[in-house]
Amino acid sequence: MSGPARPTARIGIMSAMSEEIESLLPELMDQTSEVHGHRTYYKGKLFGTQDAVIVFSRWGKVASAATAAILIERYDCGEILFTGVAGGVAHGLNVGDVVVADRLVQHDMNARPIFQRFEIPLLGVTEFPTNERRRAMLLKAAQTFID
Repeated sequence: MSGPARPTARIGIMSAMSEEIESLLPELMDQTSEVHGHRTYYKGKLFGTQDAVIVFSRWGKVASAATAAILIERYDCGEILFTGVAGGVAHGLNVGDVVVADRLVQHDMNARPIFQRFEIPLLGVTEFPTNERRRAMLLKAAQTFID
C-alpha cells in the first residue's frame, strides 16, 4: 500500500505460498479463522499486540487482488503487506538476496500504443511508491534476520 495507512490499525499479511505464512501463525494470539473465497483468513493479535489478518492468497495477481479486496472490505485492513519468495531482475542481485521495494510496477501491463508501457489505464501512473515508514521497518527487520 502506498502513502499513509488508513485510520484503522489492523494489517493484512498475504503470501502466495502457505509455507511463507506458517511461521507467523503461531505468533498470532487469540486466533480465529474464517473461510472466504476458498481462502482461510486467520485473525488475531500478532505478537500479542498488533491486530492482524494473515492469509495464503494463492498464486498470481488475480488471486492476490481478490484476497486484498477481502482484506480491505471484510476485515478493514488499513495496510497490506505481501511477504514471501519472488523473482527479481537487477544487476548484482543474487539468489537469496533480500529485496524491499521502494516502488511497485505491474510488469506485464502493456496497453501501447494508447498508453505508455506499464501505465495503468485511467490512473495515469506507471509506478506505485511503497510506504517509507513501513519500508524502513522492513529493512531493519531484514538486517536483523541476516545478522
